[in-house]
Amino acid sequence: MKQELITLTDVAVHYQTKKQRVPAVETINLAIHEGEFVCLVGPSGCGKSTILKMIAGYLQPTTGLCQMHGQTIEGPNWNRGVVFQTPSLFPWLTVTKNISYGLRMRHVSKEQIEESVTQALQQVHLQEAEKRYPFELSGGMKQRVTLARALVNEPEILLLDEPFGALDALTRMSMQRLLRQLWAQKRQTFFMITHDIEEALSLATTIYVMSPSPGTIVNKMMVNYAQQAVDAQQEEITMDEQFFERKETILSLIQGKE
Repeated sequence: MKQELITLTDVAVHYQTKKQRVPAVETINLAIHEGEFVCLVGPSGCGKSTILKMIAGYLQPTTGLCQMHGQTIEGPNWNRGVVFQTPSLFPWLTVTKNISYGLRMRHVSKEQIEESVTQALQQVHLQEAEKRYPFELSGGMKQRVTLARALVNEPEILLLDEPFGALDALTRMSMQRLLRQLWAQKRQTFFMITHDIEEALSLATTIYVMSPSPGTIVNKMMVNYAQQAVDAQQEEITMDEQFFERKETILSLIQGKE
């Protein structure tokens, strides 16, 4: 068993409104091991993004522990890269400048920046777009730049909050293939939120399923469709009978039928 990278222990988050205290998530116990691709699925409003924000360091739990390498996560850190659904690119910077922004803020040497950005561009297949500006890019290309900007810092874990939710179906499938390739090449640790159960099954090594609000973990499922595709050197996963049975199981859990 690989080392635990992220652990959430009996975590709860409550928001205070003018009238009352509102629970967002309750009793969350979750572990992410090095090299895993973990997907978190659940109904809208169940607190999936709340969990990601805690791991990212943007939000502190009301109770419980949120830790990385056994140390409490107290704020954002480049070791935890984040990619959101909407690409947050600087419109006045080229693709290269957008990707290198974090490295420049950390005062990394010019030579190292050039080497790292070149590698990141290759990883997301954007070598030909390095001098373009965001307005010249498609939605899928913008998200690949956002992904490269997170990867170039070589984070220990990449956190993805519905990163393909705004993309069309074909572009979404292309981005899923890209993530599988990145995971297979470097065994990068991923934690991804998605509403798409098939997406979770096709990418994850571990799937956590959440209940409706206030959200809690109701199931943990180990899957290997991504690994099978990698082993067979296939671009697409094989959707067998068990794949659809698991999809129905997850759907039933989300809907509270099991």
